[in-house]
Amino acid sequence: MLEVSWRLNQSLINDSYLISQVVFLNMGRYSTGVIRKLEYLPVKWQQRLLEHDYHKSMLTSLETEFVYRFNFMQNLHLYPFEKLGVEVDLWSSLLQLPILKPYRRFSAIGSETAIPALIDALNIEDNYDGYEVVRLRATFALIEIGLPAVPELIETLKVDNLSARYSACLALSEIWLSALDDLTGELERELEKLENPPNLELIRTNAACVAPKIAKKYQSQAESLSMSDLEKVISYLKTTQNTISSLSNIETAIGDTLSFFGRVELLNRLEEELRRNQGIGLFGLRKSGKTSILLQLSFAMRQHPVVHIDLQRYGGKQRYGAELLNQILQQLIKLVNEHHPQSKGSNFNWVRSRHFSARSAKALTTNAQFSDINPKSTPIFKPFPQDSPASDLISEFIQRINTLSPLLQAAGYHLPILCFLDEIERIMPTKTDTKERAEEFNACFGVLRLLSQEQRQLSLLVADVHADCNRINQWQQPDVPTNPVFSFFKEYFVSPFSQSETTRMLTDIGELMGVTFDQDTQIAIHRESGGHPFIARQLASLLCKKVAPENKGEINLSAAQRYLNKPFTYSGVLKDYFSQNIWADLDKRNFTCAIALLKLLTCTQETQPQITEEALFARLNPEFTESQCLDALLWLEAVGLIHRDAIADKDYYQLQVPLLSRWLRMQMKPEEMQQWQL
Repeated sequence: MLEVSWRLNQSLINDSYLISQVVFLNMGRYSTGVIRKLEYLPVKWQQRLLEHDYHKSMLTSLETEFVYRFNFMQNLHLYPFEKLGVEVDLWSSLLQLPILKPYRRFSAIGSETAIPALIDALNIEDNYDGYEVVRLRATFALIEIGLPAVPELIETLKVDNLSARYSACLALSEIWLSALDDLTGELERELEKLENPPNLELIRTNAACVAPKIAKKYQSQAESLSMSDLEKVISYLKTTQNTISSLSNIETAIGDTLSFFGRVELLNRLEEELRRNQGIGLFGLRKSGKTSILLQLSFAMRQHPVVHIDLQRYGGKQRYGAELLNQILQQLIKLVNEHHPQSKGSNFNWVRSRHFSARSAKALTTNAQFSDINPKSTPIFKPFPQDSPASDLISEFIQRINTLSPLLQAAGYHLPILCFLDEIERIMPTKTDTKERAEEFNACFGVLRLLSQEQRQLSLLVADVHADCNRINQWQQPDVPTNPVFSFFKEYFVSPFSQSETTRMLTDIGELMGVTFDQDTQIAIHRESGGHPFIARQLASLLCKKVAPENKGEINLSAAQRYLNKPFTYSGVLKDYFSQNIWADLDKRNFTCAIALLKLLTCTQETQPQITEEALFARLNPEFTESQCLDALLWLEAVGLIHRDAIADKDYYQLQVPLLSRWLRMQMKPEEMQQWQL
């Protein structure tokens, strides 16, 4: 469904109309919010966010509106108005009035004659090649036609084609007039008829966009509406809100702002570091928002060529270097090709627009910055053989980067190239790996460091849970050189939210879901989650499902407390998060000192909420050295699992996530808990 949604939105990317670009941006915002919640995001999704220059698209579409208006005025027969004594200049001024904008559009395109064909396009079969593009283009064309299309759209609500009905539903919601009863009834009938609607995402999108738009339009006219009309509007908005609440999953309801809220300062710092070729290591717990940060960073720095690769696909491969280097080159070549106006991926195809003359199209597609690039001369590199050792490819890889860099600059990009590598632990050499695998790591990251430090053409950012890539110098394989990126990266850890950030996030979630969290509940959610946004969102989702329906959307602490006290009884997602994303990771890497510290703090917190550093060291000695304890404490604090208070000349530690303590108690028998008490 995410693929279909994305492809539908992409059908607008090359459209020259301003309205199409606005719709493209709004629809893309929600798709991006969904993408950011995926833990293992394929590389193609990460790269898709960087394939379009949104700023340029809006400027170009504004030019389109101007040329469109010029063509309309040029083709307008002014003789009748001259005969009536209306000055041409005066009439030209009158045509700029907002009230005449629909008339300009209808007069220019002769839209009403196109309605039957557009309705037929809504009913196109789903097995037709490119059906999503055809249907969505027809939908927005009908929206632009407006009132004349309403009768045909209402009739379309009755056809058997489910997708056509939903497209008509969306169009009517935009046109607004005469659509209330039919739209509401259609949504209700589909929900009653289908236990699991096949187009759930499309229903959700329609329902979510209808209510605020209609409410806004009616708000300005409320004084002139009759009482019966007002009652109809109120009833409709309530029904739509219930539809949204019943269908929406809170994870997909959260858009860009929520998923990235609280990270602006970190984003700004990372931008500054990358622009001056500083290597960056971004670390934090799983689902802490690292991938969201990388995606937001890619968008914020889209004036640079960005390569974003998930290294998960290379885990377990002995020879992965050639494939990795090939992928870097392929993404850069794609950026060169897609930013040439004559290439397939150009922002707009002006020539196909029937509102422009050939001369206008030629003028608008002229762009000086591309004058030195011939798309036919863009280099086509023969891929490196996948069985070749990465060490044999270093010189050729550097030459290819040097060839692509000026082409990228000519295409409008600024250097350095940004290379984001996620899940770096997937290719980190371990003690059980072969010598060849360790050499692959050294060759790949050796050449990337050279391009960054010496040639200043590339900035490297890696991301994962632990900072091993930056802290291990010598591999355990014999006769293998040291780690080329040892102490190369400047480390940044993704920290939990503050109370104010969590409150802001919960408030925005409530507005999206049609519920309100009282202040005490917001404080309790922040306390239980320790400020971790994923945990806080899961708690909010649980309360929306369990408390909101019984209290008319009002969530107060007295009603929420039972679920906050025993969340694992009602949420398997939360239970699995602690077992699979936190504890399994510690167990897999044999981080026994961190495990011991968490157990010690958990079993002692009732009698001693805070424990001094000296007491922790004394309890864990001689099983762990002081250095091991410090390493574990520093990591646990950096990722937000424990909190440290400096009082006088002593450091005191306590668990930051009470839910982790509750989960851990569930895993321990009474005798084991007593064993870990101080």
